[in-house]
Amino acid sequence: MTLETTEPAVAPDAVVSERTRYAIVGCGHRALGMFAQPLQQQFADRAELVGLCDNNTHRLHYYAEHLAPSPAVFTDFQQMLRQQRPHRVIVCCPDHLHDRFVVEALEFGCERVICEKPLTTTPAKLQRIREAEARCPGEVVVTFNYRHTPLMMKVRQLMLDRVIGD
Repeated sequence: MTLETTEPAVAPDAVVSERTRYAIVGCGHRALGMFAQPLQQQFADRAELVGLCDNNTHRLHYYAEHLAPSPAVFTDFQQMLRQQRPHRVIVCCPDHLHDRFVVEALEFGCERVICEKPLTTTPAKLQRIREAEARCPGEVVVTFNYRHTPLMMKVRQLMLDRVIGD
């Protein structure tokens, strides 16, 4: 099943925005607070969230209702890439699916694919990602998100202040 987009597709010859175009695949709990909202709030001057993709339409609609402006939503990753033409893709789906979306985004020509850790789950999938990165112009970046959450920042500060240990 493919949802209709909530905004028009970007024509290949359209004027490109000065902002970096981002798309997110996987609308689990981390995607909203760790990626989507910061892109639209703290980084809105230089980032534009142009698409969300997930196979769960309830999550997609929840995200679309809680983000302003509401990005286009898709259940088909390739359709999202073709219509929204993101510069960067953030992969937040279950770990065993990371390789599929990382490779497809690289092959589409995205300049950067940002993937939550772990990058993948098997040596064969890692090899597939490495081969795609070698033959494509884009790069893969693996995030380590929890170190910047408010709780982890507080724990770090308590440790630096030697309140709870070394």
